[in-house]
Amino acid sequence: MDLESFSNTETQTTPEQKPTENKKTDSISNLKKIAAVIFNIFKGVIFLFILAFLFRIFVIQPFLVDGPSMEPNFADREYLLVDKITPKISGYQRGNVVILKYPQNEKLVFIKRIIGLPGETIEIEKGKIKIINTENPKGKILKEDYLPADIYTGTTTQDFLEILSQDEYLVLGDNRKNSLDSRNFGPVLKGQLVGKSWFSFKTFHTIPKPQYNVLIPTLERLAFHF
Repeated sequence: MDLESFSNTETQTTPEQKPTENKKTDSISNLKKIAAVIFNIFKGVIFLFILAFLFRIFVIQPFLVDGPSMEPNFADREYLLVDKITPKISGYQRGNVVILKYPQNEKLVFIKRIIGLPGETIEIEKGKIKIINTENPKGKILKEDYLPADIYTGTTTQDFLEILSQDEYLVLGDNRKNSLDSRNFGPVLKGQLVGKSWFSFKTFHTIPKPQYNVLIPTLERLAFHF
């Protein structure tokens, strides 16, 4: 091979090397783009996870009814959503179905209905609940239209009397014959209330608050509007 041929051969190899280098550069660029997309997706998933976690802690929490203590209105294994923020604004009211920490073991949570409000005196006699407060100083028998007409609220003692402090609630299960509630473990502190049941997936409706024949104390009634 003469010098001229060798020179031509060397010149011909240079253009063949450039496409290979371009392909390597393009591959690296594509890998960087893919990595950036994956990283952004990862950041989005983490953000959504944190948002869901905070939402569950502070706003709404799922709850699965365990047991028959709230029959006939709430069945075993019924799935509910619990409102945790509204009670912090407007407080709890009589008739609210609440999720609470069991006073004797706060790792356990129960579902019960609020019957007695802070500052009231609750008497249970002959299966009937009497509410005594500033609006009803002589007491008034509570009518519960959401329960069977012949409902009998039994107690472990002959005469049940509970005087609630300004931070205590009396809670009962709707299934009065089969419920562990304030008749057994006493009043519940406000700080032990997790939230109120808001939505049922069984009926696919929000949970209504019942109307009662017993007025609540005037100060309490005003507080519920703010």
